[in-house]
Amino acid sequence: MYMFSDYSRFFWYLLPFGILRYLVDFVEINLIIAFYFLRRFRPLATAKVPASPESFVYLLCCYNETYQELMNSLNSLAEQKSVDGHNKAIIVVCDGRVSGRGRPGAHMKEEIIERPSSSFLPQAYTSWDGTQMDSEVVKGEFRGLPIICITKNENRGKRDGIILVRSFLHKFNQRDSKPSLGMLSHKLFTELAAFLEKASIQSVDYAIGIDADTRFDPECVINLINTVREGDQIIGVTASILVDPQTLGWFSIAYLYQNAEYMIGQHRRRLRQSITTRRVTCLPGCCQLLRVTEKTCGDYILGKFGYYPNDTDGLFRTVRSMMSEDRDHICLVLSEYADVQTRFCRSSRAYTSAPHSLSVFLSQRRRWTLGPLTSDTLLASRVSTGWMERIAAASSVLRWLVNPALFISRFYRTYRCS
Repeated sequence: MYMFSDYSRFFWYLLPFGILRYLVDFVEINLIIAFYFLRRFRPLATAKVPASPESFVYLLCCYNETYQELMNSLNSLAEQKSVDGHNKAIIVVCDGRVSGRGRPGAHMKEEIIERPSSSFLPQAYTSWDGTQMDSEVVKGEFRGLPIICITKNENRGKRDGIILVRSFLHKFNQRDSKPSLGMLSHKLFTELAAFLEKASIQSVDYAIGIDADTRFDPECVINLINTVREGDQIIGVTASILVDPQTLGWFSIAYLYQNAEYMIGQHRRRLRQSITTRRVTCLPGCCQLLRVTEKTCGDYILGKFGYYPNDTDGLFRTVRSMMSEDRDHICLVLSEYADVQTRFCRSSRAYTSAPHSLSVFLSQRRRWTLGPLTSDTLLASRVSTGWMERIAAASSVLRWLVNPALFISRFYRTYRCS
């Protein structure tokens, strides 16, 4: 801030901080163009279609979404094309019983799930903060798809629900070897396992995440599956995320702003990562496909991902644990396992809602600023990070630091001159 207050004196010191981000943008755009022509002459191997179609589970996390938002998401899952031969089911996790904008748990039980049967499970599982959590489990169908809804008595955040379901899916695949259930109670595991077996699922290959304010294009899922089929080392794929014009309209300020942000973030950094390093560092939770393996859903990686901050932890550790769970999980997987790959699939499309109020917009800005800042700091400092990714992450952190420095130095210059 002191140097920016007298930038004519410190110009040559500040120049690298000012141009690094633009230089990285320039390099990334040119790499995308170069690899586009390279792939025209040397196309990648086509996806290998397995002898029997894979089984997968949709994971829908919700908190206070409305009935219409839930229906939009679920209808888009029921209308997916070219996946009729796959065994599939929907698992919905409602984070607590809320009385605000929406009541997703009540909507699922009373209005959405067809022929519901419910049961209350005391101490169904141990949440990521160590609390014994009571839950209600509702099973049934939705437009021919088996569906089960887990409504937690108290809200523990999206990360808690993600850990719960991913841990169950991995242990379900290992059930013949009688693994330790960890956070799950025997009753909840038995309930969920019986649900999947009734849906003719003997092993879960993929977990496909969707948020309750998101809807998929009809060919979104099959394109994600075709992308992950390109190699056994690919453990995750994300789609092209777009703002849903049905929620706000094409010319809304919120729609235009967020759509521009999505376009820049996806078609510059994620696309460059996908075609060069093959290690996309953010698979958004609103649309992601994860291969259910030890490397993505095992106890070791979920133990790191599910670290709950205590009173002695600093701000950096707390922000990392409480925000941007999707980016944090993938960054952990990429740092722990050097052989895995993640991809960005442009042909898959998902449409998500833009903020509907100023308070929601500001909350989103806080999460989308602090979360990526901590992840980029870790990527820039880890030994396993490639040189291109390290420079890109460092430039993002420096850009974040430069902006408030410029803002405060402006007030300092005004005060000094007066």
